[in-house]
Amino acid sequence: MPMPMPVPTGLANSLLFLGHEAVMACGITPAQMVAAVAGAFRTKASGEAGTAPKLWMHAGGEASFSAKGGVLQDEGLAVVKWYGYVPHNEARGLPDFSPLVIVSCTQTGLPLAVMDGQWLSAMRTAAISTIAAGVLARPESSSAGFVACGSLAHSHLQTLHSQFPLKRIVASSRSRDSAQALTEAARALGLEARVAADASEAVRDMDIVVSSVPRQSRPRGFLDARELSPGAFAAMACMGHSWDAGSIGALDLLVTDDCDPATRLALEPVSWGGRFNADIGQLLARPDEWRPSGSTRSAAIFAGSGIADAAAAALIYRRALERGIGRPLAAGAHFKTSALRANGACT
Repeated sequence: MPMPMPVPTGLANSLLFLGHEAVMACGITPAQMVAAVAGAFRTKASGEAGTAPKLWMHAGGEASFSAKGGVLQDEGLAVVKWYGYVPHNEARGLPDFSPLVIVSCTQTGLPLAVMDGQWLSAMRTAAISTIAAGVLARPESSSAGFVACGSLAHSHLQTLHSQFPLKRIVASSRSRDSAQALTEAARALGLEARVAADASEAVRDMDIVVSSVPRQSRPRGFLDARELSPGAFAAMACMGHSWDAGSIGALDLLVTDDCDPATRLALEPVSWGGRFNADIGQLLARPDEWRPSGSTRSAAIFAGSGIADAAAAALIYRRALERGIGRPLAAGAHFKTSALRANGACT
């Protein structure tokens, strides 16, 4: 295990708080996020990083609370993301999804930072899709269709644009305003963009398709994977709920973020209950083995591994330390931070 970095003097008696503006001020690029998440999956495949199944608790009605995260032994950091999901919060002027991320030291168990997880969650999800696309999509992919045009669509647009020679996008959404907003973001990147007349139009004749419909939305299963063009790749960031299950089975190659090596089943619940050909770690370990032919239709169906949250949080935390970003919160004496500083136990 690498030697841990010493505690920075300015933070030795503090817990670092990073609100949304501070997270954004870290200036993490889409390409950097993709690289960090890919590195965590590679480290996990080698046994030096790990995660566990998501904790889920019902909170009455349609509300729930969950937690997921990961341990990065090579960085000496453990991360957990805690979040509530309350559908229809829009009527209150609040987001449906409210994540908070805690970063701790693996050697002492002490917390190092607390940060807002909204941007982190969107970007790490897009990074997972883009990593899979890097192996399964054609390198020359120039078109992308988006089904749902919320924050996940915007994060996918950024990461895919950083990795592929995109030229045009088609946007489909229940809200024309959100579809228009995504096309405007695409045009700002120099791409051709238009709003689709229906969801199928964002699937047909696209090199890459991204579906990010919120999990509680209805109807489900309204997309047909058989409409994907030969050689197309679909990033089902909706856990596959937007796709007809029977049509998913017609695809040539299916991957997820984490699957059981014995059963080939996803470790987190997704809409596809069948076997997967590989998970993200295996794609990265042996990309040539999984790289499809020109006519192969493939998809990534995933729930969002906690190891990706850990990688994203570690990247943000390190950058914040480098740039002096964030607000130190006074730590209690029980943190024993003077001993940490003396021993150089943690960042």
